[in-house]
Amino acid sequence: MTAGHNNQTTMGATQADRPRARTVAVSHDVLDHARAAWRGAERDCERALHTWYAADAQQRRTRYFAYRAALDREEAAARDLDRLTELSSRPA
Repeated sequence: MTAGHNNQTTMGATQADRPRARTVAVSHDVLDHARAAWRGAERDCERALHTWYAADAQQRRTRYFAYRAALDREEAAARDLDRLTELSSRPA
């Protein structure tokens, strides 16, 4: 290590150790729950989309915002599932 260069993190792991230190064991149950959450959010999003399309002129704006909120939840659930899947496939 050179003077003035600190290769330590606050937890004491070196930068080379960080990916391993952040790797967690992800159980099949956690993945199953994440997958179920994403599927539920996807179904809610699809229902909200159809509700928006079927809305009359007075309800259309409100239904659009409801659809966008459902879409945001579906995207968040998809990101969570993707990240957990990525973590579970890393070697320990």
